[in-house]
Amino acid sequence: MLKHKPSGDPARDSKLFIGSLEKGFRLLECFESSHRRLSLTKLAQLSGLDNSSLQRLLHTLMTLGYLRKDINKLYALTPRMLHLGTNYLRTNDLVERATPLLQIAHAKSGETINLVELDGADTIFVARFLAEHPINIWILLGSRTPVYCSAAGRVMLAQMPETEARAIVDRCDRRAFTSRTLTATDAIMAKVRQARMDGYAVSEEEFMEGDVSVGAPVFDRTGAVAAAVSCPVSTLRWKSAKVRQKVITLVRDNARLISNGERATP
Repeated sequence: MLKHKPSGDPARDSKLFIGSLEKGFRLLECFESSHRRLSLTKLAQLSGLDNSSLQRLLHTLMTLGYLRKDINKLYALTPRMLHLGTNYLRTNDLVERATPLLQIAHAKSGETINLVELDGADTIFVARFLAEHPINIWILLGSRTPVYCSAAGRVMLAQMPETEARAIVDRCDRRAFTSRTLTATDAIMAKVRQARMDGYAVSEEEFMEGDVSVGAPVFDRTGAVAAAVSCPVSTLRWKSAKVRQKVITLVRDNARLISNGERATP
């Protein structure tokens, strides 16, 4: 969910900033997997909006077709929301370039393979091809994972100046998803530095038990990090040196191909 930034942020304090638009997005971002249908009271609690503003925004968003209300007076998103996300994917040059390469890599390897972008303190899945028996089928396009405990997130942080990467980690709400999740900034930054040296990152059961994720960085035409290719495998399979080498090679090779603007060749 969008977090309200305090006064003093130059962008927010600008006369060009439209507060009502920000409130509308804040309201829409209240809806997530754990909050699928929400009452007026719950929306007020989650959004921090007063009843007057909330009711006007709800009426507007329902009129535009982005929200609906059921017979129990609970609000939910409508399929129209997908239009905005789909347009992003259709107009994203990186996704367009990467998709055929990842599709071929998936078909040849049989592994789940993803393209992940950075958004603030989260990573977002923007392309995803699932293995025959995936271990995290609940992760959909648009799903977010915290940057500090994901391989894709750490390998993107590794391409930034140390102070910038540390500032992002410090902003994270670093909760422990499993007993193996690193939450201390220094420990996380040690993993980031390791990823910088290796050219790839590994996260072992830090976001989900039984899951190991490997990520490699994708660069844009200026040489700046633009995304990451990632591949998850089970901890059982990760014990095999052959599988480890296969997965590391898979993400590194495809990240390089995407960075170089290569065309897909079956």
